Amino acid sequence: MLGDLPQTNRDQLALLLERAANQISGSAALRDGARGAASGLRAGGESAVQSLTVFGDSIVGTETDLASEVLYQSLARTDYYILSSNRVSSAVPHLPWRYPVQIKFYELLRSEALGFHLVAEFTNYPRLGPIEFADDSADESFLNYDHPHVWIYEKRDLVTEARYAELMAGATTQQVSPTRQAPEPSILLETPVGELPIVDDARWSASLTHNSIAAVFIWIALLFILQLAGWPIAVLLMGRFVDGGWGFARLITILVAGYIVWIGASLEVIQFRAIWAWIAIIAVSSLGWVLFWRDRGRTWGDSQNRRGLRVAFIGELVFWGIFGLFLFYRFLNPDSWHPTWGGEKPMEFAHLNAILRSAHFPPFDPWYSGGYINYYYYGIYLVAFCLKLTGIPSEIAFNLAQPTIMGLLASGGYSLSATLAHHMSLRRGFAVLGGFLGVIFLSLLGNLDSFTKLLTKSPGPIADPFGFWTWSGSRTISGAITEFPYFTGLYADLHAHVVALPVTVLALALAYSLATGAREIALVISRPLRVPGEIVRVVGRLLLLALTLGSLSVSNIWDVPTYFAVSGAALLIGTRQIRSLLVRVALTGALTIAMGLAAYVLFFPFFQHFVTLFGSLGRVREPTSFWEFSNHLGGLIAVVVLGLIVVTLSTGVTPRLSRQPLVPLALLGFILAARLLQIEGLSALDGVLAAAVVALVTFVLYAATWTTPSRSLDFGVTLPAGRLLITIGFAMAVICVALGQTTLAILLALALSAGWVSLQKTTVAARFVAVMVAAAAFVGAGVELVFLAD
Repeated sequence: MLGDLPQTNRDQLALLLERAANQISGSAALRDGARGAASGLRAGGESAVQSLTVFGDSIVGTETDLASEVLYQSLARTDYYILSSNRVSSAVPHLPWRYPVQIKFYELLRSEALGFHLVAEFTNYPRLGPIEFADDSADESFLNYDHPHVWIYEKRDLVTEARYAELMAGATTQQVSPTRQAPEPSILLETPVGELPIVDDARWSASLTHNSIAAVFIWIALLFILQLAGWPIAVLLMGRFVDGGWGFARLITILVAGYIVWIGASLEVIQFRAIWAWIAIIAVSSLGWVLFWRDRGRTWGDSQNRRGLRVAFIGELVFWGIFGLFLFYRFLNPDSWHPTWGGEKPMEFAHLNAILRSAHFPPFDPWYSGGYINYYYYGIYLVAFCLKLTGIPSEIAFNLAQPTIMGLLASGGYSLSATLAHHMSLRRGFAVLGGFLGVIFLSLLGNLDSFTKLLTKSPGPIADPFGFWTWSGSRTISGAITEFPYFTGLYADLHAHVVALPVTVLALALAYSLATGAREIALVISRPLRVPGEIVRVVGRLLLLALTLGSLSVSNIWDVPTYFAVSGAALLIGTRQIRSLLVRVALTGALTIAMGLAAYVLFFPFFQHFVTLFGSLGRVREPTSFWEFSNHLGGLIAVVVLGLIVVTLSTGVTPRLSRQPLVPLALLGFILAARLLQIEGLSALDGVLAAAVVALVTFVLYAATWTTPSRSLDFGVTLPAGRLLITIGFAMAVICVALGQTTLAILLALALSAGWVSLQKTTVAARFVAVMVAAAAFVGAGVELVFLAD
């Protein structure tokens, strides 16, 4: 500081101050202050320049709400404001969360809005001949001591304190965070709630649809319109499906048209209003029918599609049957509610109404004043989109939307299951049977909890029939929620994971379309200019799949890794006509990454505002009880095991006794029966029985894999190498059994067996089913190791 300067330097500074004082004419106080400072310098000490440091302290030392007031008080006591360099003024904009007031202060000072006017500016930029280099952005050690940029402002007409407060209002209302790093993103709306546009068309038909009967007929009419609008796109992209993609037409319309309105409202190009929803429906329908008409000779002329009308008609009956069933449940019990714990309907209903009343997205939070919904609201938005189309009051439409979700799930499941059954059996007669089985397993069956209770003698009257027969099935595994679609439909939930269910089936269907389109993909790669129709189909599938995966990511993001992986595997199968393995893998990887990026970019406005509340993983310390696990998924796993054995043995050589599943499966059935019937004396052997069951399943699956001839493996995998990998994998499963991780062991065995089937050069349908089984098994194995810590 000045006290360290030699007296000679202080005298020189005092002389400069006296000369400056003699040139000051506008302010007597400033002139007298300069002369006083000069006298103080000659006398020694620090007191002479204390007034020169006050303003600097008010700039860098105030990070509170009082910063604006302190700065104004300093301005009131100042005649000239001198910026000796841009050190502070250029630094604070890099910390907007810490210095919002100071940033605004410098903006107002430089614009001369505070009543201070620039009277002098000094620079000392480096020069090279006639060329001058502005170094304002250089390091401060260079700027402050060698090449400072100096500004001098003179006070002429200081703004009033009221006007100053008005100018600084935006900065003073910002939250200050005195930290080195920026705080987590805010979930506040960018506009006060009172200034948001008013959207009041959510109940535009309420004069008619306030009557439940009228509302049902209006809703049914909408479902027919959605079907007709989306069918051309469905048949164009899923022409190989046995029903021509009929079962997905409604969902495709909702996803595509709903996205058009959502992205427009998110970018604030349009508002979320009924008129725009109908314009989007018309646009999607027009595009689909134009493409269909241009390609009608191939699309409609395909005899398979014509024969598939019968399958499609049955699929339509499936949709209306499931819709009617769950609508009947809502008629019997409109307010399905847990007698003790209630449910999540208040949250879902509040979110639904908030979305309906929001002009732009993200929608405002119905509980958090001034904030927006920081949740996966997109699934509820798709429901709100349908409500906007009809104008039915939300308290009535809620109970129409939930049966619709179940109907969409069933019709999509029927379409995909019927197609897979037809392609695996190569018999059209199996299509309807396979479709019905798909609907039953996906939409109507639950777990084995109630079946186990039927086989178990109740010790006396059941005190809580609802909890015993209905609720307990959703809590089969201790400490976990084991809901299934039928329970969800019965409970009338419209939660995020529920609305995402039919979207997941559409993702699988589009992935299968890519897997079966090997010829089209090869033609697009080899002769892109000669096959415009194939380009439309392949690119259309990729884009719609990207939109579907993106819709999943903003509806129930934990679904995305599984279906993204399945999509990548389907692309790998779909590129099988490309001879070069390197080109095939590279193309698959590029298309998969591009599809993932497209899914993210399509919904970037959502992720730009979304603030994740948790994202860490924890290690599972207590494995899932095998018997609880089998009580939940044992029936489905039994079907999968038999299916894997049949598919694997169907490509094998001469069977041997060890490869016949009947003997070990008979023993497996005996052990399961012993467990279910709780034979006296066996209940203490649960651990041994579980290990025996898993060991038998593992042995049968492992034995079946050894029947594969070498010519039937894909990706250039040789039979010895494949068998070595399978042996290592099954050895790991056996080790898990020995360590008591029986649930993990059986899931690993299923994943390995399914992975082996996916490598075989059998039907595309069988390989795709194996991919789905492997994905499900790996997910189950993963949650035996880690869990999402929230």
